[in-house]
Amino acid sequence: MFQSVFSAHAHVGEPVSQRVWITDNSWLLQTNFGAMGSTFDGFVCEEAFLGGDRFFIVPFGQDLWTAFSATNIWQTADGCSFQSAGELPGLPTDVARNLDAGLAAWVQNQNGPELYTVSALGEAGGSAAVAKIEADIAENIYLTAVRFANEETLIVSGYNRDAMGAGVIMSVNRISGATTVLDTPTMTYPYVLDAREGEVLWLGKAETQNLFWGTLESPAAQALPIEAWPTDASFVDEARVVVSGLNQSRGLSVGTLTGDLVDGQVNWEAFADEMTAACVRPWEEGFLVCTLNRFDGADLVYIEQGQDPEYAVEFKALTGERQCAEGSEAADVCPTVWPEIARQLGLLQPEMPDMGPDVDMGTPPEDMGSGVPEPRDDKGEDSSCATASGGPAIWLFMALVVGLRYRRRERRDR
Repeated sequence: MFQSVFSAHAHVGEPVSQRVWITDNSWLLQTNFGAMGSTFDGFVCEEAFLGGDRFFIVPFGQDLWTAFSATNIWQTADGCSFQSAGELPGLPTDVARNLDAGLAAWVQNQNGPELYTVSALGEAGGSAAVAKIEADIAENIYLTAVRFANEETLIVSGYNRDAMGAGVIMSVNRISGATTVLDTPTMTYPYVLDAREGEVLWLGKAETQNLFWGTLESPAAQALPIEAWPTDASFVDEARVVVSGLNQSRGLSVGTLTGDLVDGQVNWEAFADEMTAACVRPWEEGFLVCTLNRFDGADLVYIEQGQDPEYAVEFKALTGERQCAEGSEAADVCPTVWPEIARQLGLLQPEMPDMGPDVDMGTPPEDMGSGVPEPRDDKGEDSSCATASGGPAIWLFMALVVGLRYRRRERRDR
């Protein structure tokens, strides 16, 4: 069906980690080939929800996810069988999540600036509702990012296309649609990075590029001139924020607040300067960080401030059965993981011919390290639902967890 549509476009580059979500005591890693998590050893390929190379996937529980592609909202209650919950005019510009409310929010600009919310599967399952931004504010505005401040309030950033990128940050009530423009300094191209009750963390360019941390009444209370456009940021606790890619070294920085947010001071400490950090989230006593394998030797690492990385996820092998068992409910979920992935991992030669289902994919490289499990031989129906049958495609799992240890931690992420 849609396999041929995406086969020329999907996975043309190396496997890359893009974003990590924390849900209670587990994490879900979004990559350019799909999603994998701390609670399962395979992955769900993006073909399950028509993701192509660009998509969003938002977890609400171990197997309860909402995904956004360029054409649809997709939802699953088993981490595998996706059902459409609505059509989209294009890929959202940004998405956010409120775990307590079971809501995802997203902004789109294809038909003008629009803000939507959709509930996770449940009693209200799948119904999308728009929180309209007031017309006089929305005119000529291109929305850049969205975050939940609480269950009812969304913080949205945007800029005016006709006014040299003049920026605006808004507080929007998702129920009433009431919109309040925050009192920010004159700046351009703002991006909300994180928000929580009464506070917002955002980027904007005035005379220089700045990272701002403030209250909704004083959103620019703390301003830090920055050398580079950060890749990600998150609140850690009441007094700390963490930012990735804040400086030219592209590592991590933690800002610690002393005193009141408006009148106090934020002290910044950079660490892990050797990393090419693409995303960051608080986890256990440290941070989970998306990294780039060719520079960092891993694709997701855990690091505590002042320490070396303790464990990592590394995309090094293709494991698992190639086809779901006949009659499996998951038989039509994932058409294929394109051969480019295997070539990037060094498991296929570029000139390799016939890609039929019986092609021997070889074994993982010998230098995989002591922490990597061997590829599984089981063919049971229960091994995973991240594969599928159909045609001459190759059905594979990818991504092994290397030396990964888990400790329970009660934490919720945006």
